[in-house]
Amino acid sequence: MRIKELVSLTVTVLMMTGMMTKVLAQDQFEIVLITVDNAKLFDLAIIDWNDDGFNDIITTGDDGMVLLAQQNGPIPLTFEQSVLHSMGRSEPSINYGDFNQDGVIDLVTQGNGYIFSLAVWYRNGDEFDEYELTHFLSDNARSVVADINNDNLPDVVAGATNTEMKWWENLGDGEFIEHIVIPNLYDVDRNLEVVDMNGDGNLDLVVAQNSTEHPHYLYWYEQVPGEDWERYLIKTSFSIGLGTEVVDLDMDGDEDVLVDIASNLTLFLNDGEQSFTEIVLFEDNITTRDIEAFDFDADGDLDLLITAYMNGEKVLYLENNGDLEFEILYEYELSAKGNEIRLGDIDGDGSIDAALCAGEYGADTSSVVILQNQISHRFEGFSKITPLDHSVLVQDTVVASWTPPSEFENPIYTLTWSTSLGFDSEFTYEVETEDTSFAMTPLPDHTRVYWNVTFEDEVNRTIYSDHAIYPWSFHVDNETAEQPGQFGLVSPRDGEIYTPNLIAFIFEETSDIDFQDTITYEVWIDRNDDLSDAWMVGERSGIDRVFVHNLPGEETLYWTVHARDTNTEGTWANDTLMFMTSALNTIESINIDASLPTAFEIHSVSPNPFNPTTTISYDLPESSTMTLKVYDLLGHEVAVLVEGSVTAGRHKVVLDGRRLGSGIYFVEMRTAIHRSTKKLVLMK
Repeated sequence: MRIKELVSLTVTVLMMTGMMTKVLAQDQFEIVLITVDNAKLFDLAIIDWNDDGFNDIITTGDDGMVLLAQQNGPIPLTFEQSVLHSMGRSEPSINYGDFNQDGVIDLVTQGNGYIFSLAVWYRNGDEFDEYELTHFLSDNARSVVADINNDNLPDVVAGATNTEMKWWENLGDGEFIEHIVIPNLYDVDRNLEVVDMNGDGNLDLVVAQNSTEHPHYLYWYEQVPGEDWERYLIKTSFSIGLGTEVVDLDMDGDEDVLVDIASNLTLFLNDGEQSFTEIVLFEDNITTRDIEAFDFDADGDLDLLITAYMNGEKVLYLENNGDLEFEILYEYELSAKGNEIRLGDIDGDGSIDAALCAGEYGADTSSVVILQNQISHRFEGFSKITPLDHSVLVQDTVVASWTPPSEFENPIYTLTWSTSLGFDSEFTYEVETEDTSFAMTPLPDHTRVYWNVTFEDEVNRTIYSDHAIYPWSFHVDNETAEQPGQFGLVSPRDGEIYTPNLIAFIFEETSDIDFQDTITYEVWIDRNDDLSDAWMVGERSGIDRVFVHNLPGEETLYWTVHARDTNTEGTWANDTLMFMTSALNTIESINIDASLPTAFEIHSVSPNPFNPTTTISYDLPESSTMTLKVYDLLGHEVAVLVEGSVTAGRHKVVLDGRRLGSGIYFVEMRTAIHRSTKKLVLMK
């Protein structure tokens, strides 16, 4: 199935700092509320979808997948909204991974409408190819993307029916194999975590069953490669809430389990021997939806974010005061039920933010709630000065400079510069310094260089200048403009005969190392081999061919190409080639029907697809001045079949595609007041 749909929706962004019930000493979070009309959103993923350096948000709901594309970075956060894909059913969950190893992120969603489906959506440009894993998914079951079998390919785990837990092994070629992990398993909902519980290098499962028809159990399942999964009981209860978090909360090296037991936030502390001690962390009648643990305040211990019902739907921030004592320092009241919390550096300032969807079935609006972590603001003033972003410099040594942070003493800075945005090329240098300036040397010539400066705070957290992980860049160039490099000719080949109506002059592309230079290719022909009377028949920028039609027929011609750039006299091709043209008008137009047609139109194209020729029939009810031209997908004219006055009647013309590449073309018939177009497919 192929889908391409981009539909604008209404989006409102509000800054909601005043909604905090308790302001933290460091103004821990700032709320960004994105209200979406006529959409019910349930889950989201944080990912740089359009590769522009800013993290975006993809949401799912009963309108399918919605893209919130971040526009200009963290101050302020702004998004442009569009529908990636309408599915015709609710999609309560979303995950992602590069499943077919093509370097492009794909998506996994769960359908919750007339069918409960689990599908991988392979991204293909602006379109998607659907691969259904199952349409027998448990209602509201959670899916997780993880490398279950340690083959460096992302797999998928989910409750596949009301009685089974399954995982789908990714083969890496777009196909999956289904495996049963747990038979006789009742409702799991969102209580599924994939983690290495016992430190043996294999991923295990933590599962809470919370069906209304069976006792509630909290299990972990050990993966034993080549054997069945082994089950271990953590807790039996008649009330296990939604949301489970597996994390080393006491930071002793063993994974612990957080879960809602009878509306009490409960920790099962792992002793390292897979025995668990039950500790109630918070007793305040909290019915949890989801739990996430992270050191949000950068003080060295793990804090908690929870979506829950506690006298209303809320997001709660519980600060860890040490010794596993937690205090609610922050409440934000939601307009609807809060769903899963997703963590990520949304604003690119180096600190972890959080986002969630607040929406319910049947609601008129939904919201994406972003908790923008403000912890990095204590390093206000730490900014790059020179060289300016996107500057062009003519010098061998460039001095990088920056201002120090206002509230951090004696930092040790790390300055990095590289020829790659990801700082992973062979030309990458890193130095440490206590100064706020440093001479970057060596530097390559005729190259863009990326640079950034960071330091580490008291808990070894990397702090980025300008609150952004995205580097600045500058271009190094020398003072002497360089000519384009040498290049050769390809076609027309030496000594061959060509139809003069349309000839594609093809040549090698040259290179120009001068920054922001433009190369234009000029095709020159002559009847003399010394090109003493040459004339230019066409030119093109940035492409290795020029199409020329209606050259002289029955001639011997010589051709070459001149690569003209912005700053020099340019470079001529290495050689000159000779070709011959056949007689003109080998593509003919004749009246084939004595009766007059009733419409101005292209009547037919046959065959279509074609290789190498096709016949185009067109109708003229009256004599007209007209053109019949062929264009490629970019709108470039590649052939003129008819141009001038044509008598009334039905006519045909033959298009010879031997000099064209395989692909889609359009033939357009145009008069002063009429226009007709048909698609052509050339398949070689």
